[in-house]
This record gives sequence, structure tokens and C-alpha cells, in this order.
Amino acid sequence: MSGLELLLRELRLPTFVETFDDLADQGERNGWGFRDYLQHLAEAELEDRRRRRIERLGKQSRLPKEKTLATLELDPLPTRVRRVLPSLCEGTSVERAENLLAFGLPGRGKTHLICAVGHELVRRGYRVLFTPVFDLVQQLLARCLSDFATPHVSLPHQNATQQMDAGGQQWESGSAWQHAKSCFMRSESATKGRVARARAKSSTNSSRSRATIASMPYGF
Repeated sequence: MSGLELLLRELRLPTFVETFDDLADQGERNGWGFRDYLQHLAEAELEDRRRRRIERLGKQSRLPKEKTLATLELDPLPTRVRRVLPSLCEGTSVERAENLLAFGLPGRGKTHLICAVGHELVRRGYRVLFTPVFDLVQQLLARCLSDFATPHVSLPHQNATQQMDAGGQQWESGSAWQHAKSCFMRSESATKGRVARARAKSSTNSSRSRATIASMPYGF
């Protein structure tokens, strides 16, 4: 490995290392100057970084790989949805901090549509996370139970026969879920109380600006 390659690796320019020889030969054939050669190297490095970033964001998003815009059937979608789809894929709703709500009967393509938009946003460099609702509920229940159980106590499931609480008392599956529900309700009540106090405090200061997040429901 030459001294130049070592320096480029130290600077964390892997694409420079891979392409500087080939681009040098290409520059000699095409009569490039030093600035042209350096510009082509920089463009190749930036393009490769962008590609690797999109690949990383795609893996982190957990989006189903098969539900893309290319595989989405547009004909069954309502006219209004087809009309706003390009702007959604460009990320305009993200920049305006708008919510996107898709509702309708099962099998109408809601999940495919949302995933397709998510894939397009990833291609434009936005961070996306695809999470099923049941997974969110499990996380909320686990968060609620963490205040009442030891780290060795697992989240009760409907098929479980019994679990142990922090004091060693046995729970039947029904009472365990009642306890989880009670924890969730108390957490929700506490959250509503904090929101109400924050709104009351905000209303006393008339000079403070208020932000509104718009919702965009589309029926199927």
C-alpha cells in the first residue's frame, strides 16, 4: 500500500482510494487539469457516501422491501390520493411537520401506499421508521410495567399461566393484563395532566407563538 493510499484512508476517503488511479488514467486521456481531476474525485466520494447513507437508512427504516412505489397499483387509489402522491414522496409534508393518516377497509393498499412513500423519503435522505401498531402497544405496556416490576419480570402475555410481580406474588394471566391496563391508564392520565398544565401555562403568555400540526386524512 502506497503512502498516498495510507493518507487517504487516514482521512476516511475510501472512494478516493478506490478510484484515484482509474480517474488519473481517464484524466490523462481526456486532458484534464488538476482541478478537473480533483473535482471528479470529490464527486465520486460524495456520490458513494450518499449511496451508503441511503442503504443505511433503508436498513434502519424496517420498511418491507417489496412494498415500493414501483410495485404500487395506482388505479385502485382515489383520485385525490393519486394527485398528492408525488408531493408526499418529495417530503413536503415532512418539511411542514404534517401528519399523514390513511384509513379504510382492509386490503385497499394503505400499508403499501405508506411504505412506498417511506421508501421514496429514504431515497431523499429522510429518516423513516416502520413500526406496527401492536409493537407500539407492547412497548407502552412494557414501559408502564417497568415502574412496578423488577428487571427479571417479563411482560405478561395472554397465553401465560402466571407471572411473578416485584413482591413475589403470583399473577393469573387475566389479573396481569388488568394490572398492565391499569398502569397504562395511569400513565395516560398523567400525560394528559402534564399537557393540560402546559396549555394553561402557554395561554397566560399571549406573546408566545403557537404551532399547529395539520392532519391529512385520506380515505380508501
